[in-house]
Amino acid sequence: MSRWRLRRAARNSEQIEGFPRRSPLASWGHHLAIDLSGGAVYWARSKRARGGLRLLEWGSVPLPHENAASEILSAIARVPWVRTSRVEVPMRSPDLRHRRIELPPLTASQAHHVGHRKVRDFLAEQPDECIGSFLRVRQSGPYPIWLAAVPANVPALFEGRWAGFGFDVYRLSSESLALGNLTRLLPPLAEGELVAVFDVYQEGGDCVVADAQGWLFSRMIPIRQARGAAQRDRPDGDADDKDEGLSQLQIERVATELGRTFLYVTRELALGRVVRLVLTGEVTHLELICDQLAESLEVEVGCVGDFVESGPAAKLPATAARAIGLALAPDPRGCSLLPAESKRRRRLRRARMRQWVALVAGGLLALGSMLTLVVRDIAGQRAIDRMSEAMGFDQHRLAIIDETAHSRERATRLERALELVQREEPPWHAMLSVVAGALPPDVALDEMRILRKGEIWQAELALEARGATVSDAASAVAQFRERLSAVPFVEVDSVGRDRHRQTIQEAERSRVFFSLRGELGTLQAKRSDSLESGATGTEPLAENETWPSE
Repeated sequence: MSRWRLRRAARNSEQIEGFPRRSPLASWGHHLAIDLSGGAVYWARSKRARGGLRLLEWGSVPLPHENAASEILSAIARVPWVRTSRVEVPMRSPDLRHRRIELPPLTASQAHHVGHRKVRDFLAEQPDECIGSFLRVRQSGPYPIWLAAVPANVPALFEGRWAGFGFDVYRLSSESLALGNLTRLLPPLAEGELVAVFDVYQEGGDCVVADAQGWLFSRMIPIRQARGAAQRDRPDGDADDKDEGLSQLQIERVATELGRTFLYVTRELALGRVVRLVLTGEVTHLELICDQLAESLEVEVGCVGDFVESGPAAKLPATAARAIGLALAPDPRGCSLLPAESKRRRRLRRARMRQWVALVAGGLLALGSMLTLVVRDIAGQRAIDRMSEAMGFDQHRLAIIDETAHSRERATRLERALELVQREEPPWHAMLSVVAGALPPDVALDEMRILRKGEIWQAELALEARGATVSDAASAVAQFRERLSAVPFVEVDSVGRDRHRQTIQEAERSRVFFSLRGELGTLQAKRSDSLESGATGTEPLAENETWPSE
């Protein structure tokens, strides 16, 4: 059932007086003990803890009339959180057989294997076909195990009865073992001391002798109640019998049987001495019965609520003892006496549930791994992007630094060249420095002359350009002219073909000769028409000059 359906069912479930409405998810896997006793339905909720089950809460649902039990139990079975809990009910039968075996210090797994082996031996001793199980304390140490066996046809009757109410019973437990679990609530005993729990009902009573760990011995004490013919003929005679309690004669007989039981446990079985008698059950006037038994027996006598003063079960009524005892089992798996077919169906259901859980967990794990890889890839890509941005910024900064350095170096070179030009001597060094920095790869300097012309210097350059065609060579010379014109103290006057030297044709390239004239002077504004001529190889190099044919 999905989480959404559980929540909707919890909201739509009917409210039952004395039975809480809880979240099905919060109660998943909890144990719920249910018992019908004394005109009410008693319930107790517990959960797994160290050393067994730990009681959380308990309560009762009163029955408005005798025939309301089926209706109330069916309504409880429909509560959503009950369907997600492990329901446990008691089984009372005169054919139930028990045995307690003391074990040496063992681990929990070793005690589990020993329990299975002892159950097989215990069933082999029975005269008829039986169903058996065992109960152990889920701790390492010298703890006992309890064996239980019952004829194979008895558990099916109990399971069918509760299945008719709508319950999916998780565990069908022995009522005697449940009463023995009550010693976990009672005050501690000294070594060798025992406690007897006497559960009284109209037909008889179950006397369970236990120590601090649980059940030791049990027997059923019959209570014969004489009924008059007129009382039997009354239509409400059964109800009156329930309210009458026990007569003085019956109480004396019960005291005698309890005394014999205590002597048998002490002398014949040598289990210890009974020092306390705890009464539980569904008969009325139980306090008066306690007082009369205390006068006949030399033990401490009281109702179960008189000995439990703290904890969730404080002052519990005697009629709720069986449900509380079921919720205090020392083993969460307990001693289940369900039929073999029911246990097999439950094992298959658990196996399917484990498979689905493993499948879902594997899918979630795979999905989580994929998401982790995707997140890591995204994070890695973002880190790479940030590094790339940082590296790009650094490269841009380095480029700016290099460009600034080159500009500073060029300015320094120009300042030195300008100083040389302004001297009285020919500026050979300055002109060679400028020409070397402006020459393209395909242009070479053959000859340079510097002449004084008035107040300025005039330079004449003989150039040799190489290219696949004459136009390519002229383009290289034009590029040289543009670079030279950009120098502040150089002004190019003219550039053209050297008519005294012929073009030389080589295998793949042509060698073309040019001449360039320019003036050297101080920093001044350039003439606007200084770059209009000779800018490209297709423009005229000088006035009234054209390129010869190839």
